[in-house]
Amino acid sequence: MSIAQEVAKNLLQINAVKLSPQNPFTWASGIKSPIYCDNRITLSYPSVRDFIIQAFVEKAQKFEPFDIVAGVATAGIPHGALIADRMKKPFIYIREKAKSHGRQNQIEGIIHEGAKVLVIEDLISTGGSSIKAVEAAREAGCEVVGVLAIFSYGFEKAERMSVITSASEQFLYTYLNNASPTGFEASGQKLWLEYIRPFIDEWHLDNYGTAYAVINPGKPYRVVIEGHADEISWFVNYITDDGFINVIRNGGSDQVIAPSKRVNIHTKKGIVKGVFGWPAIHVRTGKDANLMPEIANIFIDIGAKNKEEVANMGVHRQAASRTTGTDTDAFAYSNGGVVSALISLPLRYMHTTVEMAHKEDIENVIRLMYETLQKIEAHHNFKYF
Repeated sequence: MSIAQEVAKNLLQINAVKLSPQNPFTWASGIKSPIYCDNRITLSYPSVRDFIIQAFVEKAQKFEPFDIVAGVATAGIPHGALIADRMKKPFIYIREKAKSHGRQNQIEGIIHEGAKVLVIEDLISTGGSSIKAVEAAREAGCEVVGVLAIFSYGFEKAERMSVITSASEQFLYTYLNNASPTGFEASGQKLWLEYIRPFIDEWHLDNYGTAYAVINPGKPYRVVIEGHADEISWFVNYITDDGFINVIRNGGSDQVIAPSKRVNIHTKKGIVKGVFGWPAIHVRTGKDANLMPEIANIFIDIGAKNKEEVANMGVHRQAASRTTGTDTDAFAYSNGGVVSALISLPLRYMHTTVEMAHKEDIENVIRLMYETLQKIEAHHNFKYF
């Protein structure tokens, strides 16, 4: 006889399973059912209780290593405590919500960030209380290794518990609303690392700007899950005399959808608000009747009357970092990323027999290279954070 069959037999023998087809029971989830299983009754039968706890322990051992056993209040508390006692593990219990008095705790007991927790329920119907317990543990910075119950009704809703918890959903919103476009990913990487810290063993950052986390380090066989951060944006490229801002792409920004969009310009003085302006349809006549947005004609209006006012608001041109078409790319992409910078010489008619450059530009490039080298200190850390 399997463990499941033995448990079912015991529950029937001690009359824990109740039937009432004429007057259905109302479960905590609000579902009305002709069947109700009161697993609390098992606590009054030592042999049944002992069998169930031992079965729990055997299942729990498959989730090792973990640090803490957590009982879901209230029915999961006694079974969880007995399991923790037999396995010599710390025990906590988790309420549906925080108390409105006293210390206002949702989790009772000692818990620390990064702990691996096994959650114990008495039964699972829709999975609502289990999900809330898992979310509470995760919000406390713990990793939930699994959820065990005496039995489940096998509802599809419970079997398909969403992996997106309130904590992970909040992280997603925070991450998406944080500005970290290509070349400026550090703030987004910090948010990501803070969120996954309880689930990883270590993390690193290379010179190329890649942040990565490791689970079970030092193993001979490794699997990589890669997801690149590719937030598109615009760079300030030119400021007109009358205070309008022309832009260039950073990543795959689409100029067609730019007009009428609100804009945050990130400056050392803080965020400057603006909009992508566009002429109204009834004033686009003649050669402009079918005007389409292009890089050359889209612009940002921040309400400034001239170039000087734009500069006073902290808005300046941004040098774009991108593929160079030179040997610098090969250096930059080698191994874990070699710190590289391309200093270009302004010139005309590149790759022709009449290529030319101004003498002053040549001298200034030399000075720029010299001053750059003077700023680099021994053992300088070029990583983003």
